[in-house]
Amino acid sequence: MSDETLRPELADSTSIDGSMHAESSATNLSTANRRDMWWYGIILILLLVCVGAWLAYSNLSSESPKQEVSAERKIAQACKQLIAGNEVHGDVPLPITCELIVNKNEPALSMTILPDGSVKFARDGVILSEFRNDTYEPELDSDSIVSIVSYYDDKVILDFEPFYLNDFNYDGYLDIVMLAGRGAYQASYKLFAYNTKSHTFDTKPTLELTDPVIDEKTKEIYSHAKGRGLNDIYSNETYRFEKGEYVLVRLETQDMVDFNDLDSDYVYIEYERKNGEMLEVKREIITASEIFGEQ
Repeated sequence: MSDETLRPELADSTSIDGSMHAESSATNLSTANRRDMWWYGIILILLLVCVGAWLAYSNLSSESPKQEVSAERKIAQACKQLIAGNEVHGDVPLPITCELIVNKNEPALSMTILPDGSVKFARDGVILSEFRNDTYEPELDSDSIVSIVSYYDDKVILDFEPFYLNDFNYDGYLDIVMLAGRGAYQASYKLFAYNTKSHTFDTKPTLELTDPVIDEKTKEIYSHAKGRGLNDIYSNETYRFEKGEYVLVRLETQDMVDFNDLDSDYVYIEYERKNGEMLEVKREIITASEIFGEQ
């Protein structure tokens, strides 16, 4: 007699266990499938949201182009840059008229920059000062390096650096440091003081210097003028503000002994103000190899 015949309950038990195992496996598989489907659904929703947002942004960009900046706003921005002492770049229409405050106790001046590069200062419609220089007159479509104003044919400004404001005579009123000319390597500036009696700017410059640097702590102005791009020929000037005016207190020059000789030596000279006079305090000969190194 077989075991199955003697122990029928064992066979029934095995059958029940197998069935339960199969049901458990099916349940686990169904749960995993549902979990996977849930994640797939989340990913699909996120993709749809991203695509929808991109389409909405594309439509908005195509239907709403950038608005052009008005001429009035361009002029206002240009005035702000000029008064801060910065260059103006961009298609700013000329003429430009800005309000200028040189001192809180003085009525405002109107400053107008005309298409020919001239600058006029007026109060209540009356022109008080006008500054003009031949180098201010640019030629249309010209690449001339001395053109201070560059603009399109329709007189729209591209680049302008006429002046910056600085109280260089320390009287509490802003003065003008105005560009007078531009060369291949440097620019020259004229310094015009504000006249508290005439309530406008003097038309006679206080100083005319090359690339001036104002040191408010020492009340000095430094000027460095190159003779050419090699910077082997130059002149350095130092002016100090004393008793209401600027006086030259130091001068350094370096030049070739013989300009026709390419291998010429150089002479360096220093001057200093002593007892009201500019006196030579140093002179030395410098070889070309000392300046340029061994060739």
